[in-house]
Amino acid sequence: MMNLPINRQMEQETNYNKIRTKVFEEFCDSLGRENVFDNIEERVCYSFDSTKETSIPDLVVRPHSTEHISKIVSIANQHSIPICPRGAGTGLSGGSVPIKGGIALDLKNMNRIVELNARDLTVTVEPGVVTKDLQDEAAKHRLFYPPEPGSAGFSTIGGNVAECTGGMTGMKYGVTRDYVLALEIVLPDGSVINTGSKTLRSVAGYDLTRFFVGSEGTLGVLTKITLKLLPLPAKIGTVMAYFKDIDSALNTADSIIIKNHLHPRSLEFVDKVCIDAVRGSAGKEIPEEAEAFLLIDVDGNEKNVANDISRIDALCSENSALKTSI
Repeated sequence: MMNLPINRQMEQETNYNKIRTKVFEEFCDSLGRENVFDNIEERVCYSFDSTKETSIPDLVVRPHSTEHISKIVSIANQHSIPICPRGAGTGLSGGSVPIKGGIALDLKNMNRIVELNARDLTVTVEPGVVTKDLQDEAAKHRLFYPPEPGSAGFSTIGGNVAECTGGMTGMKYGVTRDYVLALEIVLPDGSVINTGSKTLRSVAGYDLTRFFVGSEGTLGVLTKITLKLLPLPAKIGTVMAYFKDIDSALNTADSIIIKNHLHPRSLEFVDKVCIDAVRGSAGKEIPEEAEAFLLIDVDGNEKNVANDISRIDALCSENSALKTSI
């Protein structure tokens, strides 16, 4: 076991024994023994995410379908055993760390892109689909899914929706909640409901879809997710600008957005601590006196991107940028 307080260890062992004696065989019968894991080596792998929180689950189960999840949740509900849904475990809020043991519900095997409808600008996926895989599939149809967390290469859509992730493109395109159209959800008693609709405009009735987005798995388990897609921009341009102080960088941001009404795809501010951290590995030379950095992306058709890049580069220079790169 990991270094947990003695009373916490005893509590988790009690829960573990409860699962072993009362429900272990039920899970094996419902899912198959190959999808139920009770060995300590496997359980420890599910005891943490990208935070410093740790808690070892009493059992790990890997469903392959909505029906599997419904059975798991129903059994757990009957025996008052907590369940913690888990995607790739990349979160920074502790949302995929089990509480007081219980069951880690690993959704990575539910990783199908069920349907991509290019004419309707929608895609329906299972929760285990990796964000980057979805973006790559959409790009084949000249479409894109804007929310792009830093962990897009390995985080999953289910986790993105559960945490309502944002990403660098949030300034122009919004965050995950702005793209979720419909959900299939297994509720805590094992029943299955559907919310929303596969249309870009659906405003009648209670907005249950948004109620579940960002709930971190506390209200139900997401089993299918329908998302809105957008036409893929023809071109993306980038300006990198270094400044001698924070005020110069902030004034530049004000000039771009407020004074000149430009709408970048992203505008990221980086302070001296981060600049120093990457200075040794940066491919391009960073001025020694740089204490602030702006990373600015714009997108659209080629003519507009070229025009916006030129204007932003000029605004950086007007606000005493030490160096700009395009």
